[in-house]
Amino acid sequence: MTMPNNYFQFKQFRIEQAHAAMKVGTDGVLLGSWFDVSRASRILDIGTGTGLIALMAAQRCQATIEAIDIDEDAIKDAAFNFSQSPWTSRLRAHWVSLGTYALQFPEKFDAIVSNPPFFVNGKPSDNQQKAVAKHTGTLTYAELLRGVAALLQPDGTFSAILPASSLPLFKAEAAHYRLFQSKLVMVKPKPSKEVSRVLIEMKFEVFSEKTEALTLETETHHEYSPECINLFRDFYLKL
Repeated sequence: MTMPNNYFQFKQFRIEQAHAAMKVGTDGVLLGSWFDVSRASRILDIGTGTGLIALMAAQRCQATIEAIDIDEDAIKDAAFNFSQSPWTSRLRAHWVSLGTYALQFPEKFDAIVSNPPFFVNGKPSDNQQKAVAKHTGTLTYAELLRGVAALLQPDGTFSAILPASSLPLFKAEAAHYRLFQSKLVMVKPKPSKEVSRVLIEMKFEVFSEKTEALTLETETHHEYSPECINLFRDFYLKL
């Protein structure tokens, strides 16, 4: 579900999204509210878009957060949203590719998070800006994971949201960089639907794996499940 307005108001911050190709959507809110920030002092948000996940992280912890994107227009939105937030001193937006960033700023992170391009072999969008944001042709899983492996602390965590169908490929690529699943959440849109997304956390060394299930809505349209309400209540105005 996406919210196509030029802004989206959360409880503690506002997202202006006039320039970014990818607007505020449930995937980003889900990842931003779920990934582990409890031990992080430095967080990297790869493909930040409007800055949504970085801002959610800033609300949830005291870490400094670097946010990168190759879309110049998206970074305009992210930088503005950071500047208007209560946490502007802890947020920085960079118009740069992941590969270039890793070379220029090799300092490592406790937590890395990404809502990566999700069409591996899909038909590209007619909108070039949206195509860049949505398709792995501009950031393959291998490139993403290579960058994560270079920038993640040895005991750090990498978290992402993916289409369920992409999970085997993603895990196979990650294994090349010694990144392994530590947590997995299988996400259904509704109880009667199949799993459509997965939330995954990865580490270099995994001593146990945890798998959970999450259903976004009840069978009633736009009625969040109790589990989702618990995740979203600190962010959405109507919860």
